[in-house]
Amino acid sequence: MKHISDHDKMDKTRKRIAVLAIVMAFITLNIWFVAMITPGWFIVSWKYIDPLMTHKDSKYMRDLMKFSSDSLKTVTVDVEMSIWYCSICLQDTCVQVSYQELNREALLMKRAEKSKSPFPYLIDIQVWSILAIIFCLCSLTLLVFNFGNACRIRAGGITMFVAALFEIVLLLRMIIANVPVAEAVNMEVKTAYSIILSGIGLVFSFLVTFLCKILYSKYVQQVPPSTSAHFAIIQESD
Repeated sequence: MKHISDHDKMDKTRKRIAVLAIVMAFITLNIWFVAMITPGWFIVSWKYIDPLMTHKDSKYMRDLMKFSSDSLKTVTVDVEMSIWYCSICLQDTCVQVSYQELNREALLMKRAEKSKSPFPYLIDIQVWSILAIIFCLCSLTLLVFNFGNACRIRAGGITMFVAALFEIVLLLRMIIANVPVAEAVNMEVKTAYSIILSGIGLVFSFLVTFLCKILYSKYVQQVPPSTSAHFAIIQESD
């Protein structure tokens, strides 16, 4: 009876760990998905003098600059970058454009057909983000439908770890991209909330991997009663 009671306690512990791992995997998937679609990976803002004033001669501009900066008519530009598109706000007017459209317009302005694209297409970052989502989804599926199979639990932990690696590469790539802009004098870099979301999801993914390791160990270490009796009979016969 005591052995059965211990066995029941072990089953309850495994179920709790499994449920916790599934919940955390689900949270990780949702956080990474939100981070992937939101334009918060790269946020900058800057101000410049109204272009309508640039046709004035240099003397006029020098005289104008003697006044306080508040007297100048300035335009504020806010740029929020997703890994799929870029949101550009000029004063109160905002537009969303893809990186392909940005490059097309930039090339037309330069009138250089073979000129290098000034804006990145971010294809590598898009691939890493999609792979992280796919592997996270595979991990969640394996954990939900594990049916007490230790191999599926181990596979779920491994796939989540691989997803975390892809997300780490994505995070490092975007953090490095934010550093040089943060050092610019005439630009204001705002909090990249998508990077923060991705980092939170990364913490949850490592917790899922850790829980899968614990759960797999508990399944492997447990020896069913019938197996123990079978080994005892073999030893007695020897």
